[in-house]
Amino acid sequence: MAAFDKTCEIDKFWPAGVIGNKKLIIVGFMTHMCVTFTAQGAFLRGNHETVVAYACASRPLQTSVSDVLASDLHKSALATINDLYGVVILSADDLS
Repeated sequence: MAAFDKTCEIDKFWPAGVIGNKKLIIVGFMTHMCVTFTAQGAFLRGNHETVVAYACASRPLQTSVSDVLASDLHKSALATINDLYGVVILSADDLS
């Protein structure tokens, strides 16, 4: 679930009618799902997001084709985010 999905409670923290041109820091679990689609949702609403890689994680997945390591999912998701949706930094120490 992305933070900008209508089922999420981000509206409690996001003033009504305010979208775009905000700087967001995104961290969380399920880098390949929740973090990625939150970054995408923020980007599509005109925001500028930073994802802190060391403050995110994924879990391994089993598919009918093969098992996928959590580290591979995590790195792939961060590459996707960094390619278009936002900036990826290693740790909070890299925030400026």
